[in-house]
Amino acid sequence: MINTYKEYMQELRRALADFDPDFSAELLEDFETHFTEGIESGMTEEQICRELGSVESVIAELKDDFRASSPDIPKVTGIRPGSSSASQQPVTQIRIRLFTASVSLQGGNVPDVLCDYNRDDFSEKFEMYTEGNTLVLREKPLSLFRRLGIARTDGRFSFTVPSSVNDLDISDTNGKIHLENLSVSSACVNTVNSKISAEHFSAGTCDFHCVNGRIHLEDSKVQTLKASSVNGPVYVSGTCEVLELHSTNGSLQASADVKKEISLSAVNGSASVHYKKAPGGAEIDLSSNCGNISAFFNDTHLNSRKNLRTAYGDRELNITVHTQNGSIRLQEVANLSGQE
Repeated sequence: MINTYKEYMQELRRALADFDPDFSAELLEDFETHFTEGIESGMTEEQICRELGSVESVIAELKDDFRASSPDIPKVTGIRPGSSSASQQPVTQIRIRLFTASVSLQGGNVPDVLCDYNRDDFSEKFEMYTEGNTLVLREKPLSLFRRLGIARTDGRFSFTVPSSVNDLDISDTNGKIHLENLSVSSACVNTVNSKISAEHFSAGTCDFHCVNGRIHLEDSKVQTLKASSVNGPVYVSGTCEVLELHSTNGSLQASADVKKEISLSAVNGSASVHYKKAPGGAEIDLSSNCGNISAFFNDTHLNSRKNLRTAYGDRELNITVHTQNGSIRLQEVANLSGQE
């Protein structure tokens, strides 16, 4: 069993002799970094070698990761960027699973889904196929790379989507997600270490979630919109029936025409709400453990600490805002564009 840095790297160089030179050089550099960081953290060379596994297992895993086929997936029609989805039936759902590449989807007057990818490594890193009425794009698994924390690509996918698409299910890690001029029934969008953005986006229900990043929705039109971020801000503008925003460490901002319910909650961050004047009045519940509360509504200006509970009119709109460590600003406006 190899148990020193020198022996391990020598054996790895020999094993990578038949691989692409650029790929081999990049992988060797990543393993060098892993040894350096491990030793700096107090690990021995022997412990690092055991953690990485034998060179034979590393090479076997790489070959397995780069296999070109997917025999376990039934009824698959292979497609590539630059062509339509070529499916037997209209695509109504798009499911995307990426680790590092960014993706944008834009509505368009097209008969089927069109895709463009800005690099030449598609076949090595990704697979895209149709399964029934679902278009699937996924990044081929490279568990070894992910275990070492090695970034794989900074590529970008651009989709043009027809009106037949009703459902979006998108997850990305270290890659941006952008939606524009789309109208769907439902959307579930998640990202880690990046950003979710949308412009002129409409849907029946939306659930956006971000870890270590930000969410920014401009001019959205959604019946029920839920957006949450663990470490990052959330901003939403547009119209909704129900609006729910949550953040653990980040600010919350809403500028929206909401018909039924506004609910904001933050742990370490401020909350700001501009809402279009509710003809039927509103019931308001604002609370902050360690922050100031400022509210402008129904020609009234109120300041408070800790809690502010009040109502006016027929209480058509329910507004609840809570922060642990942050201030709250609530303002009713006649015109959202001017925020008067």
